[in-house]
Amino acid sequence: MPPVLRRVLAGLAALGLVLVALGCAPESLFPPTHQSTVYPETDAARLILDVYRPITWIMVVIFVVVEGLLLYAAIRYRRKPGQQGNPRQIHGNTALEIGWTIIPVVIVIAIAFPTLRNLWALAIPEDPNGEALHIKVVGKQWWWEFEYPEELGVVTANELHLPADRLVVLELTSDNIIHSFWVPRLSGKRDLVPGRSQAIWFTTPSEPAMYYGQCAELCGPSHALMRFRVFVDGPEEFAAWAAKEAGPTVVPSTMESDGPAAMIAGGCVACHKIDFEGSFFQSRLGPILTHVGSRSTIAGGILDNTPDNMAEWIRFPERLKPGALMPNNDWLTDEQVDTIVAYLQSLE
Repeated sequence: MPPVLRRVLAGLAALGLVLVALGCAPESLFPPTHQSTVYPETDAARLILDVYRPITWIMVVIFVVVEGLLLYAAIRYRRKPGQQGNPRQIHGNTALEIGWTIIPVVIVIAIAFPTLRNLWALAIPEDPNGEALHIKVVGKQWWWEFEYPEELGVVTANELHLPADRLVVLELTSDNIIHSFWVPRLSGKRDLVPGRSQAIWFTTPSEPAMYYGQCAELCGPSHALMRFRVFVDGPEEFAAWAAKEAGPTVVPSTMESDGPAAMIAGGCVACHKIDFEGSFFQSRLGPILTHVGSRSTIAGGILDNTPDNMAEWIRFPERLKPGALMPNNDWLTDEQVDTIVAYLQSLE
């Protein structure tokens, strides 16, 4: 065997060993990432992984066999010193043709059975006691709106709060183009189609935690900036959060007139709702801002909710999120922006 070929084979073998070692590495060495599908936290996510894992190993075996045969043929039938002309041609090997017809059929069947079984299990489960929490999810340009059942009276944006250890059914739709709802560690992807209602379900983890989600369908220039967070809260914490979100905001006395006046000057009243006594902010074109000060992020989940980030977002939304429907407000004075920011930060 030529030295170059031996080195190539040795390198491929070493690379294979490294990949296998990384795949078998303990979780302590490679902890779960924010959006890793191989560290599922719900039954629905585990069902998906149960299909993904065997298919991955089947593909590994196919890759090793095919590449091995290619390397074997390249070495065994390479041109040797003194050989001239073309090698003897062989056509119509019936045994080989039958083999490479049957083998793919067997592989497809081996993949199809677990896939269909788990797809059936992922259908919307029966809920005879009506205990599931149904939440309407609407994909916007480019942010998310979450509308809870009428008895809770909560509508919020970009941060989905769920009670721990409870079945939830998310009813998905879009008011513009197709988006895709995806929280990798909680469940699979599901498209949000305008004019149609899709659904996705899972039983939430039993321990409080925060999970990252995003749009998984190319939907425009800010597709990658259409993010959200899912907070799994304890039952008491969720009840307290829902009660606060359902109620009106408490406007600080120092902001009762200055804050709304600055927002009217900035045109915010045309797109946003803020619920307080006598409020004239009633539009639902943009996110509801009643309790925006208590959110951890703004701008569709791309910025931490800090005064500096909020000021930047108010001034230059189109620069931070291309294609956003919110117009630039760089014509506002620094004093007006500071007043709006202070007012919004106080809305908890």
